[in-house]
Amino acid sequence: MGEIHTFWFLVVAIVFAIIFGRLGTMLREQIEKANANSVNGSKFKRLKTNKLS
Repeated sequence: MGEIHTFWFLVVAIVFAIIFGRLGTMLREQIEKANANSVNGSKFKRLKTNKLS
């Protein structure tokens, strides 16, 4: 039982990918909501447009 089997490694990797992907999505949604509700939202929009140009 000391070694990690390939199957379990794959299962754990997939679960971590789902968890961290969902956390990232939730964080992005919270940031977008905060920017939409705040007066300083234009500051973040300006930073986004500078990245594109």
